[in-house]
Amino acid sequence: MQWNVPMVALRSAAVISTLLIALLASSDIRAQPLDKSNAADRTRVRDLIGALGSDTRAARRQAERDLVSLGPAALPHLPAPELLPTVSVKQAVRRIRVTLEHQAAEQSVKASTVTLGGDRTLAELIPQLAKQTGNTISLEKLTARQLKSSHSVNWNETPFWSAIRDIESSGFAFRFAAESGAFEIRPRSESDAALRQTIQNSFRIRAGPVVARTISADDDQTVLNCPLSIECEPRLRPLLLRMSTNDFQLKSPDGTSVGPFNADGRIELPLGDGGREARTDLAFLSERVVDKSVKLIGKVTVLTAALEQPVVFRDLDSASGTSRRRGGVTATLRKLTRRRSRSDEPFVHIEIGVSYDVGANAFESHQTWVFHNRVFLESKDGDRLSADGFETLFQGDGTVGVVYRFANLDDLQDMKFVYMAPTLLISVPLQIEIDDLEVSRATTRR
Repeated sequence: MQWNVPMVALRSAAVISTLLIALLASSDIRAQPLDKSNAADRTRVRDLIGALGSDTRAARRQAERDLVSLGPAALPHLPAPELLPTVSVKQAVRRIRVTLEHQAAEQSVKASTVTLGGDRTLAELIPQLAKQTGNTISLEKLTARQLKSSHSVNWNETPFWSAIRDIESSGFAFRFAAESGAFEIRPRSESDAALRQTIQNSFRIRAGPVVARTISADDDQTVLNCPLSIECEPRLRPLLLRMSTNDFQLKSPDGTSVGPFNADGRIELPLGDGGREARTDLAFLSERVVDKSVKLIGKVTVLTAALEQPVVFRDLDSASGTSRRRGGVTATLRKLTRRRSRSDEPFVHIEIGVSYDVGANAFESHQTWVFHNRVFLESKDGDRLSADGFETLFQGDGTVGVVYRFANLDDLQDMKFVYMAPTLLISVPLQIEIDDLEVSRATTRR
C-alpha cells in the first residue's frame, strides 16, 4: 500500500519521541529480562526511533542507517510497526525490521559453537553441548556404563558438527531416529565407520561406500552407486533439498572424472514434517572399471526456514481481518468463533491464513511444515494455552489456511493469540568434496 502524507501533517519530533517511548514501554519488550547491555541497547534503539520522526530528511535517514548498523541485536527492541503513530515512521521501521531479519536469518543458519574443556563423562558432556548450541540430543540409546565413560575435550568455539565428530571418534555415532526424528547418540556400527564426511557450517554431508556394478561382460562400462546423506543441526528446520545430477562427479586417483549416469536429472527431497536428514543415491557411469577409492565433488541447495518470530494478535474480539507481517511471512487472523460442545463446554476456533514470500509452486511443494508451527493463547500473566487440534481449510497460491481449536475457553479478555513462525525461507548452498570413498564391486547377473 502506498501512503502519501504531506510533511506539514507530521508531528514535531518531540511529540513523536514521547509517543514512541510510551509505545516501547508498553510493548512485549517489557516482559523480557534485560541485563545492563540489553538496557543500553534498548535505550539506543528508543532514541533512534524517536529520531525517525525528526523534522529534517537528513536526520531521519541517518537514524535509519544507525538502526540498521546495530544489527540483529536491535530486533527485540523494535516495536511492531502497526503500533507506531505516524505513517513515515511505520514505513521506516518496517524497512529496518526486514533488513535486520534478513541478517538474523543468515546468521541463524551458520554453525553453532561450543566452548568446553577437560575430562568429562558423556552424561556431563552431552547436556553441555546441547545447552550451548541449542541442539537437543537424546541419550536414551546409551547404557549407564556408556554414560559414565570419560572423554577429554578441548573445545574453543568449536562448531557443533566438529564436536560431534570428536565424540564419534571414540566409538559412538549420532543419528536422527527414523520414526521420532530425535537426534540420538548410540554405539557406532561397522556401517557407520565406513562413511566419509565433510562439514559445511550447520550441515554435515556423508557419503559412501561406493558400489560398482559392471553393466555387461562384453565391455568395461561400470555404474557406480554412491549413497549421500545431508544432515543439519537439530535446531534448524530444513524444508527442501534441491540438486542437479550434472553438478556431481566422481574423481579417481589419477584425476579421471566420472559423470552422472542420468545427465540433466533434477532431484527434490522434502524434509518438511520434522525431518533433519535427506538421503539419496547418486549414480555415475564410467567407461572403464573403477576399483580404487574415489572423490565425490558436487553442490546442492537446502531451502531452510529460519528466524522463528512471534506474530501476535491482541484485542481478539475485534481482530478479525487483521494482518501482521514479520520478515517474509504474513499472517492474517481471518475469523474468531465461539462455540459450545455437545456437553455444553465452551471452545474457540481461530482461523488464520499464512503466506510466505516464495513462488506459489515452490511453496506448495513443501508447505506441510507450516502446520507444525507453534500456536498458543497467552494471558496477561504469561500463562500459555496450546491449541488442542487444527484443521486445514485451504492450500494454494503460496498460502495456507488453518483453523485452531482451543478447548474449555470462553473468556478471551486480556488474552493474545501468538503464532510462532520462521520469518524467512533461505536457500543455503553447500559445496561438497569428500575424499577416499571406498569402492566395492558387486556382480550383476543377466
